[in-house]
Amino acid sequence: MNILFLVQADPFETIAGTEIFVKDLSLELLKLDCNIHILYSSTSHIQQTVCKQNITLHGLTHRRIWLIGGLQYNLKLKGALARLLNKCKFDVVGCHGAGQAYAFSKIKKSNRPLLLYHAHDCMVSEYSCRKNISAKYRLADFFRYKILIDMEESACTHANLIIANSYATRKALQESYAVPREKIRTIYLGIPDDYANGFKTIEPEIPTFLHIATNHERKGTRYLLEAMRILREKHQINSKALIVGKKDPYYIHMTEQMGVNASFIDHLPEAMLKKLYASCTCLVVPSLREGFCLPVIEAASFEKPSIVTDTGSLPELVSDRETGFIVNVCDASGLADKMYLVAVDGNLRRKIGTNAKKRSQLFKISTIARKTVSTYSSLLLGN
Repeated sequence: MNILFLVQADPFETIAGTEIFVKDLSLELLKLDCNIHILYSSTSHIQQTVCKQNITLHGLTHRRIWLIGGLQYNLKLKGALARLLNKCKFDVVGCHGAGQAYAFSKIKKSNRPLLLYHAHDCMVSEYSCRKNISAKYRLADFFRYKILIDMEESACTHANLIIANSYATRKALQESYAVPREKIRTIYLGIPDDYANGFKTIEPEIPTFLHIATNHERKGTRYLLEAMRILREKHQINSKALIVGKKDPYYIHMTEQMGVNASFIDHLPEAMLKKLYASCTCLVVPSLREGFCLPVIEAASFEKPSIVTDTGSLPELVSDRETGFIVNVCDASGLADKMYLVAVDGNLRRKIGTNAKKRSQLFKISTIARKTVSTYSSLLLGN
C-alpha cells in the first residue's frame, strides 16, 4: 500500500506530539509492507526530498511570516501534491491535523486516491477553550482559528473518511460540522511497543512533578505553578516541577513571582525525556483542551500515574483513582490536593502506577498500525 501523509513539520526533527506519532506510525507501517511518503512544511531554505529510515520526506519551503507564510504554504501545497500524485500512484493520502487539510479540495477527481483526514482535535473546540482564557493573543487567535476551522470543515467535506484520535474528538467533529456518523471512526494514538525498554524506574528524593508543555497556555502551565505554590503554603511540601517546553519569559517571571521550584527545559532529546519519565513522581496535565495526550501514555509505560483535567480525551485515557487522578479544568486547588496525595502516599502511587502500566499496553503502536491498515484496506476494497 502506497501512503502519503501530510503533516505540519518534519516528524524526525520536532517535539510536537502529532508529528512524533506520525513518525512512529510510519515506521510501524513499513513493517506491514506499506510504502510511506511524508510531505511537510520545511524550516530549511532549500526545498528537499530525503529518505530517513526508508521513509521518503518532502520538505516544502515557504516564508516564515505569520499568516502570510501559512497562506503561501497552502498555495505551494497544491502544486506539490499535484506533482507527487502524477509521479507516484498513492493509494491513500492522509492529512494529520487541520493545517494542511485545505489541500483535499484541490486534488483533481480523476484518479484521486483515498482521502483520509486524521483529526487530532476539533478546531472549534480548541478555539473555544482559548478565546476565554487570554486577551494577549486574542486577535491573532481569531484569524488563525478562523482559517483552521475553515480548513477542517473543508477536510470533513472532501475526505472519504475521518479518523478521530478519541471519542471526544469524534463527538466534537460531529457536533461542529454535522459529520455523518458513518463517515467517522475512532482510532487512538499510540507509542512504540518498546518505549520504556532499557530505563529503570526510580523514586525521586523529593516529589518531582513532570509537565510537558508545547503550548503553555493550552497546557495549563499557570495552574501547575499555582498548585505548586498551594502545595508549599498549604501542605508544607518541598517539591519541584520539571516543565518540558519553551522557556517563555512570561511563565519564568510567573515562577519567580510565586517563589516555586520549577525548571523549564527546552530542546530535550528523547532519551533525556525518558529519563525524566522514569525518575519523576507523576505527570501533571492541567490542560484546558486535549484532543489526545501522548505523554499520559508515555508516563504510564514507566509506571507513573498522571493527574489530568476533565477535558477532551483525558477522561478516556485516565481512570480516576485507578490509573491516575482527574480534576476540574482551571482548578489549581484541586490539582494541588491530588499532587499532595500522590506525593505522600507511596503505596497508592505505586498501585496506580502499576495499573497505568497495564493500561498503556492498549496503546501499542503496532496495534494502532494494524487498525489503521485494516481501515485503509476496507475502504480500498469498498472502492
